[in-house]
Amino acid sequence: MRVYRALVALVLTAALSATASAQRVEPPRFVGLRVGFDNQYKLGLFTPVELALRGGSEKLLGRVTVSTADPDGVQVRVTSGPVQVMPGQETRVVLYTRFGRADADLQAEFQPERGRPVVRNYPMQYQGEEGNYLAPPLDFGQDLYLVVGSAGVGLDEAVERIRREAGFRAAVVHLDGIEQLPTRWFGYEGVDGIVLATSRPEVYRPLVPGSARWKALEAWLATGGHVVLSAGSQAAEVLAPDAALSGIVPGRLDEVIPLRQTDALESYAGGTAAIPLGTGEADLIIARLTDVEGRVVVEQAGVPLVIRRTVGFGQVVFVACDLERAPISRWEDRGRFVTRLLDMDGGGEEHLEVGAIMRYGYVDLAGQLRSAMDRFRGVRMIPFSLVMGLVFVYILLIGPGDYFLLRRLRRLEWTWVTFPAIVLLVTAGAMVLAHYLKGREVRTHQVDLVDVDMASGTLRGTTWANIFSPRSDAYDLAFLPRDFDGEPVSEPEVLASWMGFPGAGLGGMSAGGAAGTPWRSSYSYSPQFDRIERMPIHVWSTKSVTARWSAETRRPPQAELRRVDDLPVGTITNPFDFPLHRCYLAYDRWVYDLGSLEPGATASIVPTSRRSELKTLLTGRRIEAAGSAGQAQQHVTPYSRASENAAYILRAMMLFRAAGGESYTGLSHRYQRFVDLSALLKTDRAVLWAEADDADRGPGAEILRDGRPLGGEESIRTTMVRMVLPVEEDPR
Repeated sequence: MRVYRALVALVLTAALSATASAQRVEPPRFVGLRVGFDNQYKLGLFTPVELALRGGSEKLLGRVTVSTADPDGVQVRVTSGPVQVMPGQETRVVLYTRFGRADADLQAEFQPERGRPVVRNYPMQYQGEEGNYLAPPLDFGQDLYLVVGSAGVGLDEAVERIRREAGFRAAVVHLDGIEQLPTRWFGYEGVDGIVLATSRPEVYRPLVPGSARWKALEAWLATGGHVVLSAGSQAAEVLAPDAALSGIVPGRLDEVIPLRQTDALESYAGGTAAIPLGTGEADLIIARLTDVEGRVVVEQAGVPLVIRRTVGFGQVVFVACDLERAPISRWEDRGRFVTRLLDMDGGGEEHLEVGAIMRYGYVDLAGQLRSAMDRFRGVRMIPFSLVMGLVFVYILLIGPGDYFLLRRLRRLEWTWVTFPAIVLLVTAGAMVLAHYLKGREVRTHQVDLVDVDMASGTLRGTTWANIFSPRSDAYDLAFLPRDFDGEPVSEPEVLASWMGFPGAGLGGMSAGGAAGTPWRSSYSYSPQFDRIERMPIHVWSTKSVTARWSAETRRPPQAELRRVDDLPVGTITNPFDFPLHRCYLAYDRWVYDLGSLEPGATASIVPTSRRSELKTLLTGRRIEAAGSAGQAQQHVTPYSRASENAAYILRAMMLFRAAGGESYTGLSHRYQRFVDLSALLKTDRAVLWAEADDADRGPGAEILRDGRPLGGEESIRTTMVRMVLPVEEDPR
């Protein structure tokens, strides 16, 4: 008996100990959130999301997932690699995602290999304890600039000045270190410009060449980024051959010297104030470069002070002095100077928003392009008048028609049969009509822009597409980039995602309000962001997707241009198997009409070649004599905001600023701003663009579903080819 009691006591003690131990097990919890750069980010573009996860009472290995809403309100999931959480310690995890709605929340989840998941929802709020809520995104049309290394470089002054003069809005984020810089290039997708201030060289010592952060910055720059590098007093360290920043400097550091003449900088700023030079620390210390690559924009006594250098499809603007130190820091026109360095201009959409939305439903060129792609062959729109007529007939049938027919037959009780029969017949007829008008095949309307950098042989492709689904289904989508010979490129880097509708109009990402969707399930990006997995599309509806990709071309175009008297001279050959139509070569402010280039054909550009002003071509500007006095009048062909021609819209996007920007188009160009290569015309580059109408044999990206081409013969495709050509200095 005593043995039995002892065994019972032992079992009870063990059970109580196990229960107490289980009660002491604490799960990990999310303790912080930071989105974008210091919680500044844009809708519809990839941005970094940093989560802080504090460990519980035991060591766990798992994965972190964030879920955000796309523009249709469907949740999109992004999952990290393996994450190890140590007891009581804080672990930070960075993921990259897009936010599709201005009023949607973010959900974070940690799924350990064993045990229950830890879930936390971050509501979007405008106030609260930082790290416990999702900060609201920037307003549409607001730019985002980063300043690394110093707070006072004049960017805030520049933004404030243009805000007063032109209604320009921008957010400026100051980063004391490089810890917030992304490790993936598309983490910069929402950034419009970066200023690297180098008076504190310790900031850049952790930025090692070949590191993930440096590779991401270089890749973003090459895909169309804009970096201002300011280096003066500390140039000997930050521009040393083994330093990371030396990889983007447009030349080789010769020496660091004081400069006493500054009228060239003052003239470039376009203001009236002089730089307050003094003695000692107030001297303007500059970094003198030799073997300069790029275009010297400002020069003083043979010393280059501002240099623009093209890097792929982006540019570095090198300033040979410290913007954050005296005497530049005490210069009244420093804001004007920085404005020119970053090519900043007024926003201009304040007066466009209401009118454009009322008439067209969009305020951005990307919205016009997306609307144009919502047209499909074989899919006819049902006129509103037809819908109302059918509804009227339906009401007549189930109401007076049914009643008078049965009353004439003296069988009113038959309505229990005739009424549902009419409903079924009308429903079946509506379905047959819908199938007849909408079709039963998946259709796509696709636009491709393929850029090639002749200096490096790099391809940069952008694909936009609207997908029409004849049934409710989930799609696994991938993009297969093809070279100029029509064959798949080798080792492409692809970034695939949904495409939003910019603005606050109906369906816009900034519109707010609940988004109704029949889909409760979510979809996700692949780990490498090169595919979209299980994206739902409702019956007879469309979904907009986009992809950005890059690779090395096997078959680059053939061109040789040199600069003679500030004009390009040389030849351009079409080596492809397809013709190039409507070819234009732009350089500086000039443009040459090359017509069509058949396969193997060569176009020659000589000093006497006929040319016109680029802005004149893009805007249709012409000057005519009018009136009896013969006074000259200038006429500009208005931009058609109602156009559904994809090539026409894309041309406005490709050289937006060169055409006059919003003052000409009446629309902004901020959502897909990287498409505009107008800034490269200020460097030593020429830009050739043409239309390739044989998309089956030409470059672009093929959309695949489950490994097979999506869409069929009824699909629509527009392909535009653009070449960035170096213009060498004439050796003579």
